[in-house]
Amino acid sequence: MLGWKDDSAIGAFVGNFLMQLLAVRSAGVEFRPSFDHRHPGVRQVWKLMLPVIFGLSLPQVDVLINAWFASFLFAGAVSALDRANRMMQIPLGVFAQSMAIAFFPTLSAQAARQESGEFRRTISLGIRSILFLTIPCSALLMALALPVFQLLLQSGEFTAKNSHEAAGALVFYALGIFAWSGQAIIARGFYARHDTLTVVVSGTIMTVLFVPLNYVLMKLMGYRGLALATTIAAALHMLILAVLLRRQLGGLHGRLILSSVTKVVASSVAMGFVARQLAVVVGHHLALLHLPSRLAAGVVLLGAGGCGVLLYALLARLLRIEEAASAWRMVVQRFARKARAVA
Repeated sequence: MLGWKDDSAIGAFVGNFLMQLLAVRSAGVEFRPSFDHRHPGVRQVWKLMLPVIFGLSLPQVDVLINAWFASFLFAGAVSALDRANRMMQIPLGVFAQSMAIAFFPTLSAQAARQESGEFRRTISLGIRSILFLTIPCSALLMALALPVFQLLLQSGEFTAKNSHEAAGALVFYALGIFAWSGQAIIARGFYARHDTLTVVVSGTIMTVLFVPLNYVLMKLMGYRGLALATTIAAALHMLILAVLLRRQLGGLHGRLILSSVTKVVASSVAMGFVARQLAVVVGHHLALLHLPSRLAAGVVLLGAGGCGVLLYALLARLLRIEEAASAWRMVVQRFARKARAVA
């Protein structure tokens, strides 16, 4: 019987190779395998690919560094950080990575045609669209961190104490979702221009600085400081990449980005505040009913989270945030394509 790892490998092979091969053949292109490693195209691919692979591994190095420092703290600190980090990855996978992938073909085509103006506009739109979706995710996860873990994990050996510990780390991990999201689109701006070294070199420098930052914040804040160190490092890396790309392109429509982000942050803060207050009120009343913790957490998330999302949508409309329509359209299209692929 195949295990889940085998199923994942088969799924990756089918999705990333066989389906692409069928699409190429249906387009009338003949595919013939070649193992000529001296071909100029092969050398170019390896030259561009190796730095990207190394760069993609750096976030996992940060996780290992976090875990090493946490091993010197209380029993369960490593587990709390790991669960919180995994929870933080959910909106990154759903929104940030999918949207960055969707923007990449357009960026690559514009870079190949040397359309600098269009390239700048696409990068700017990508940054604004990603932040429009992920900053409110940060606000909701920070406001509802505890009921999230109570609903999804709290049972058996995972106790209420474990939920509180993981929630404490998630608050500071979630604060950095905007930075990881911004990196996703900015890095692809470099990749589209066949510049893969800038991202990996800057990421390596930040990883080196990440080590002492972990030590200092761990001394000040315990395991929560390790999560905050990750967020600070991610934010600095995004800022560095944005400055470098801005210099290469001669601008990134910074005023437009700043205006959009200001509106998004204001709306997200309002949403997070309302969601948090509702969670406290609803949680207090449910406690009087002595409902099971997971059921109560589900009600809190549905009520407080739902109201928060509705408030954010309303504020986005009132403030006329231009990215709302384009961001939503890209998410819908992305999931529609995945649904068709599965079918």
